Amino acid sequence: MRLKCESNARAGDVPVLNLFCRSRLYALAKQAQLPVNVIRDAGRTQIAAGSKTVIAIGPASKARIDQITDHLKLY
Repeated sequence: MRLKCESNARAGDVPVLNLFCRSRLYALAKQAQLPVNVIRDAGRTQIAAGSKTVIAIGPASKARIDQITDHLKLY
């Protein structure tokens, strides 16, 4: 399943998927019965504690994960 995800980063910023995109990727991974977890920031830097910053998908075969993530750009 392809999900159109756009980064809201400006030139020089680290690209970040919007909350909708992260939530949708999480739901798609769950639906595909892949191991998935949302990582929350500890708040020891500039990111507020508890902020959902990363979605971890796997372990699983590259082919299964790519069904959900292959359209995302690597930076």
